[in-house]
Amino acid sequence: MAHIKAIKENTKAEKTMELVRNMNEKVIIFTEYRATQEYLLNYFRNNGLTAVPYRGGMNRGKKDWMMDLFRGRVQAMIATEAGGEGINLQFCHHMINFDLPWNPMRVEQRIGRVHRLGQQNDVNIFNLSTSGTIEEHILNLLHEKINMFEMVIGGLDVILERLEKKESIEKSLYKIMLESQTDEDIRRKMDSLGKSLNSIQREVADEGPAVSGLLDLRKGGS
Repeated sequence: MAHIKAIKENTKAEKTMELVRNMNEKVIIFTEYRATQEYLLNYFRNNGLTAVPYRGGMNRGKKDWMMDLFRGRVQAMIATEAGGEGINLQFCHHMINFDLPWNPMRVEQRIGRVHRLGQQNDVNIFNLSTSGTIEEHILNLLHEKINMFEMVIGGLDVILERLEKKESIEKSLYKIMLESQTDEDIRRKMDSLGKSLNSIQREVADEGPAVSGLLDLRKGGS
């Protein structure tokens, strides 16, 4: 508790505000939790930067109003996972993942709301993590182990579907965190999970046209 009270700065919030100011363009910021969303809204407001919220508990009228404000005169929107479902943000091409969900599919779904058919610009994605936490391990898994941000949208679900025939990736991550005794244990087990994903990724790549056809069918049906 003393360590928590000693913390006077939120470097993730500071970095987020710095990124938004430097962009000077529309940016969507995704958070996992309502409390985090409220904190960021207040943090931005106290530092002279306006942002609008978007979350699952809002009625349709308020959601449309927030979206109109974002599309029009407000630079930043801070959205929770539930609030982000089904929205089209192709007028925006900057995205910040303030919190990283434990399931990579949810990261891909966030990206898909910005990087979709009709997007005219390259999409810039910023993933924030706190050193020495599960976020850092998840980011390493996404970036280094499965190169998720180099994949074609829609490819990840095939890989995870095969992995999760035994156990969901979220359950696997929970078990790693709960059962590991040291940071080295976590790194070793995360590396093993990454190798499993790599192996499935290679299988999918070797199958080539068959899997590509399946992905095309899924996209056509969506």
